[in-house]
Order: sequence, then C-alpha cells, then structure tokens
Amino acid sequence: MTRRPPRRIVTAIGALLLGLVAAAPGWGSVGFDGGRTANSPTETTITPAAARNLRVRWHTNLGRTGPPPVAAGGRVFALANVGTESELRAFAGSNGGCSTPGTCTPLWSVRQPTLSTLVVAGNRVQAGGENFVHDIAFPIGPHFEYFGGSYDPVTGTRTGAAATYDHLSAVADGCVYGWTGAWYRPANYFYETLVRSSSAGSCTSTTVYSSGPTPSSFAVARGQIYLLGGSTVVVAPDAPDRCVLGLGCPDLWHAHLSAPAAVDAFPTVARGRLFVPTLDGTINVFSTSGCGQPDCSPTYRLRAGTVHIGSLAVTDTRVFAASDDGRLYAFRPAGCGAALCDATWTSNLGTPLHSPSVAGDVVYVPSDDGRVFTVDARGCGAKTCPALGSAATGARIRWAPVVSAGRVYVLNDAGDLYALGGG
Repeated sequence: MTRRPPRRIVTAIGALLLGLVAAAPGWGSVGFDGGRTANSPTETTITPAAARNLRVRWHTNLGRTGPPPVAAGGRVFALANVGTESELRAFAGSNGGCSTPGTCTPLWSVRQPTLSTLVVAGNRVQAGGENFVHDIAFPIGPHFEYFGGSYDPVTGTRTGAAATYDHLSAVADGCVYGWTGAWYRPANYFYETLVRSSSAGSCTSTTVYSSGPTPSSFAVARGQIYLLGGSTVVVAPDAPDRCVLGLGCPDLWHAHLSAPAAVDAFPTVARGRLFVPTLDGTINVFSTSGCGQPDCSPTYRLRAGTVHIGSLAVTDTRVFAASDDGRLYAFRPAGCGAALCDATWTSNLGTPLHSPSVAGDVVYVPSDDGRVFTVDARGCGAKTCPALGSAATGARIRWAPVVSAGRVYVLNDAGDLYALGGG
C-alpha cells in the first residue's frame, strides 16, 4: 500500500506550486520591461517549429483599442469598455473561458469610471486612470479624480491604490513608473511628474522627474530615465533627491536624433546602449553613459529602409525593426564598425508592419492587415528570410505582441483581444 504524505506536507507543496505559478515569467508592461526591450528570453514554449503553425486559440471583444494587455502566471489581463465605464478583466490564458468563439467569461472583473494604464508587478495587477474635472471650487489649482487600484491576480481582490495613471507606465526592478499631472489656472500650465511606486517593497514611492509637457514616451534602466520627445532624448538620474518641485531635475545629457521619432516609438535600453527609431527609417544608437558632453550625437545608426518604423525589439544578439515598407530588419546591436549600418538580414512580409516582440528564438511581427507573422530570430543563413507562419485577427495591430506561458496576445484596432498559440 502506498503511503500518502501528511496533509501539512501536501499543503506546503500546494503553496509552493502556487508561488511558482505566481512567479512565472510574464509580460508586465508595454515593451515587457523598463528598458522597453520587447524581449522575453525565458519564454521558449513556442519554438520556431511550432511557430510555423501559429493559430487563433480564442478571442473576445473589449470595446477599446488600448492599452495592450499584460500577462503573468498563465493569465492575461486587459481593459475593456462597458458603456461609459472601464473594466479590468482577467482571462485564463489557455482558453479564455470561451464557450463559443468570441463569447468568453473572465475569471474576474472590476469596474471603474476611467482606466488607462495597466501593469503587472510584485504579484499584483495594477490599473489606473485619471479624469480632469472643471470645478469652480478650484479656481487656481488642479482638480483631478483618480481611479483604479492594485488587485490580486488570482481573485481580483483589491489590495491597494493604483500606482500610476498613464498608459505609458513601465515596470523596472520591482518599481512601477508613470506620469501623473495637474493643470494650473489661470496660467493654463500643465505640470507633470514622473512618479515611482513600490510594488514589491524594493523601492521608495516618490517623484523621480518633473517636467512641463509630457514627453511622448520613456524608458527606465540601470538607474537612469530616458525621456523621448520629438528629436531629443533627455537622460536623467533615477534620483528623486535631485529633483526640485517646479524646477525639474538636472539632466545628465541629451541625445539628439538625426530625425524626429514617431509617436508610437519608445526609447529602448539594452546592453549599455540606447536605441531610438526615427521617422526616416534609421535607428540612432548611443552609449548609455553619454559622450562626456551635455549634448550627444549618435555613435552610429542602423538603416531600416527610409520610412517610418515604430518601437524595437532588442536581444543580446539582434535589434529588430519593423517598417511601413513591409520588411522586418535584423541588425547586430554593436553595429558594423561604420557610421551607418545595413541589416544583416531582412524578411519581406508584404504589408506595412508595426512594433515587433521576441520570445526565445521567435520574432512576432504585427501588421496593417491584421496578421501576426512569425520569423526565426536566428535568421536563415541568407540575406532574405521567409516568415515561418502567420495568424489572422481581422484588423490592424499596432502594439507589440505580448508573449507569456505559450500564448501570444494581441489587441487589434477593432478592440478584439486575440490569444494565439503554436503547434
């Protein structure tokens, strides 16, 4: 007769497994991490062979086109619109709780008046939003209403207030970064601060940067903040003690781009380098330590065609850029020893493309025609490489695909959340 372990041991094992599920690699914010690398190197469930048969596993309509979903522990979290309110929904990644195609039941949902930001950090789902209310009782100061909170990913139980209030929020080293702001009258001046909030007890919640008009996007990595606006990236220390309210923070240096960046571009920080895509198809590359001067020009540039490219995906060995010209471009992060470098290989996918993401050895590339293409991240040994496969969602996809626990999640312009799988 087989002896069963004592109940307390079974309970301990169950708790350990639950902890492992909660700590499983996920996709916590836009661009995956604080550096916006769009690269999940440990997510290897979908191999290049399985990616040849990428197909729709389930889908549901959210009634909105952003922000993109986030995922962790075998679950995907997304914001939906219900009438005039927002709703945070959690779905089982495996099947979405779908009884029929498009008819899916969330594991749990929470309704709030206004939500625009979504991250997973510190084993919590954090959603937030803000609404400016014109009120005669506030003649010279701001009047904002803030909504959202921090929720248990398994039960949806509220565990605290929301950390940030902007859809560009980022997660770095256990901290959540995002913009919050105020409108001051009668001067009609919009003053915003980048705030840092602790999600796992590893950082101090405080203001880390103060500015006037908000930069279009930002990244955070290794103690520095990179704020992209127009043709400039402002690099500042992640050091709140150096910020003075109303006067801002002292900048470390400025990166001046060869052309303006697109509104859908993020600065990407990886391997000691800053990568910034521009509207003319080039990627400007800088050292994260600067150039020893207040104003720096690119150390070198990578040429991804001549038209718009959005955000990048960067691994230890490759930089991937997807272009409006229908091509995916692959480069070496260290360049080619010249001021302007061509791609080591490309993949012509035949339709305008948007921001890619990488997981394991597979690049996922969303497109204008609603397909998600898969390409072998290792290349094919030639200058031009074919796609491995693709899956259709019916409408344009602008956000980088989210890859977690063997599923690829995309949100298209029709407001449909799709879960794709390989094999």
